[in-house]
Amino acid sequence: MFLKDIDPNRLSLLSPEQLKVVERWNKEAEERAKIIPELCAAYNVKAGLARELADELEATDAEYCEHGRHKDSAHCMACEEIEEILFPELYTNDTEI
Repeated sequence: MFLKDIDPNRLSLLSPEQLKVVERWNKEAEERAKIIPELCAAYNVKAGLARELADELEATDAEYCEHGRHKDSAHCMACEEIEEILFPELYTNDTEI
């Protein structure tokens, strides 16, 4: 997720605190985007370098969200609220059973 790809109207629905969270998510995504091509190339050349890059990629994710939830715990409701504002189509249930 990059800020440039999000509808500005949706971004305007966020509170200043929520926008700070999204800005951090964007920064992490930009860091990952720099590492991923190098990681893919390394897998084809040298496994040790690939492992180092994979570790670096993993380190780009914060261990805790801004609301104090660990990344391996259940989803943070405050983060989910932001995601629902930015990507409401992911939270609609249009399937029929």
